[in-house]
Amino acid sequence: MNKNESNKPYNTLFLDRDGVINVRNFDGYITSKEDFKFNSNVIEGLQLLSPLFDRIIVVTNQQCIAKNILSKSNLDAIHRYMLQMLETNNIHIAAVYVAENLKGAANDRRKPLPVMGIEAQGVLRARDSIGQFQGRYRKLLPKELPKEP
Repeated sequence: MNKNESNKPYNTLFLDRDGVINVRNFDGYITSKEDFKFNSNVIEGLQLLSPLFDRIIVVTNQQCIAKNILSKSNLDAIHRYMLQMLETNNIHIAAVYVAENLKGAANDRRKPLPVMGIEAQGVLRARDSIGQFQGRYRKLLPKELPKEP
């Protein structure tokens, strides 16, 4: 969809997974869909936010893949479960971007670096620098959230 054709006030909402969508496991990793627990009120919150954005994208650091604690197929199963539960509640997630590398790796994709955001927006071009992207990235987010009716 062309941004000019949308009647929504914002283009893209980027959400972290652990600690935002689901309860974060500070003692380890979410390694199964049974371990994946939605944060309280996240469904209701996303139902309020969804109508404001053309798309919602989840970005998540999962170095448990590089550490061989979790397989890609098990991570995919966790994400399928998350997406199904959100869709059941009329919340559509356009994509899930995963940084599987170890922290500090040579080709680091982890947040807070904007690499996954660049990939999601499709703006990575030879003339773009990370600094240029970060300016555009900040402009995608609302200055303030809408007030509850």
